[in-house]
Amino acid sequence: MNKEEEMQAIQKVMQVFEDKLGIKNYQDSSSLKDLGLDSLDVVEVLLEVEKMFDIKFTGEDRPETIKDLKNLILSKLAKK
Repeated sequence: MNKEEEMQAIQKVMQVFEDKLGIKNYQDSSSLKDLGLDSLDVVEVLLEVEKMFDIKFTGEDRPETIKDLKNLILSKLAKK
């Protein structure tokens, strides 16, 4: 996956934040908890991402920040 494809993938995921969760103002360092996401919200986002990219997350995949989430997604896509 090249940098442009990575950027496109991340943009799709961030669109989920905006469309499904109504979150528009965030930084990479933003805590998912501080953005108002509880553990169920995080699971819902991960499930949506799984469908989007045909990847799987495990119970050990627990991102805490936007940056963690982005890195997790990119690492899963790289292994695909």
